[in-house]
Amino acid sequence: MEPIRTIQDIFTWKKADFDGVRARIREAVDAAPAHDTLREILLDCSEHPGKLLRPLMILMAAEDYDESQRDKLLWSAAAGELLHTASLLLDDIIDGADMRRGRPSVQAQYGKPVALCAGNHLVATAYACLCDRGYADVARDLMTVTQLVCDGEMLQDENRWNTELPEETYLRAVTGKTAAVFAFACEVSSRISGHSERTQAFMRDFGETVGVLFQLRDDVLDWTMDERKLGKPSGEDFTNGIYTLPALRAFRSAEHGEALRALAARRREITAAELAEARSLVEAAGGLDAARAAAGDLADKAQGLLDALEPSVYVAALRLLVRKLTL
Repeated sequence: MEPIRTIQDIFTWKKADFDGVRARIREAVDAAPAHDTLREILLDCSEHPGKLLRPLMILMAAEDYDESQRDKLLWSAAAGELLHTASLLLDDIIDGADMRRGRPSVQAQYGKPVALCAGNHLVATAYACLCDRGYADVARDLMTVTQLVCDGEMLQDENRWNTELPEETYLRAVTGKTAAVFAFACEVSSRISGHSERTQAFMRDFGETVGVLFQLRDDVLDWTMDERKLGKPSGEDFTNGIYTLPALRAFRSAEHGEALRALAARRREITAAELAEARSLVEAAGGLDAARAAAGDLADKAQGLLDALEPSVYVAALRLLVRKLTL
C-alpha cells in the first residue's frame, strides 16, 4: 500500500470497510420499525455521519483484523455512530440549536418532540443491530457508554450559566459526553481483534484522551472559526451558557474576567457586537492559548500511549489523527 500522509489516505486504504459501516447504518435504520415520516428523518440524519472519526479509530485500533472479526467490528462501528448521531440530536434539543453540520437541525425543522423521538429511536436501533447479530457483549458496553454520555450532558446542563464552574467539572462532563464514545471505539475494537488486556487498557486510555482533545479543539474553534466552516453559529456555546475551557480561564482573569462575566450575564440577549467583544476578551485573557496548551498536553499523552504499542501502519495512522486534531 502507499504511505499514509493524510487522513484521506486512511479512508482510501480502508474504503471497503468504511462503505461497509455506512451500509450497516442504513441497514439498521431500514430494519427498525418506524412509519414513513420518522424513517425519512432517521435516514436523513444518519446518512450524514460527519467525519467518521470513531469508525476510523475502531478500524485502526483493531489493526490486522481477519474476516471472522470484520463483521463484528463494522457493526460495532455502525452502532457507535448511531449512538453518536442520537447524542447530537438530543444535544441540539438541550441547546436549542438551529444548525448542525451546516444544515438545519432536526429539532429546528420538526420540533423538539420529533427530535426526541428520533434520538431515542436511534439509541434503541444501535442496541438492536448488535443484539440481533449476537454481539450482546458490545451492546452491553454501548449501554454503559450511553449512561456516561447522559451523565456528562446532565452535568453540563446543571452548570449552564455558571461562570464559577471548576475546570475539573468541565473536564468530567467532557469525558462523559464526548470522550466515552472514543474510548468505547478503541477498547471494544482492541478486544474484538484479540489483543491483550494490557493493550485494551492502553487503547481505552488513548481513546478517552483523544476524545477530550477533540472536544478541546471544538471548543477553541467555536471561538475562532467562521461559522460557514464550523457548520453552526460561532460562539454558540457562550450564548447558550455553556462555558468551555477558553471562557473559564478568561473568567478568572483579574484584568478581563469582570467584563466577560458582565457579557455572560446578558445570556441569550447578547448582541453580535457584544459576542465579538467577548471573543476579544477571551483571547486577551489568554483563554484560547490556555486551551491550546491543554490540547497540546493531551496530544503528547496520546502519542505517549501509542509508544507502548508495537510500531505498525495502524499505529502510524492513529499518530497522524492525533497530529491533525492538535491545535
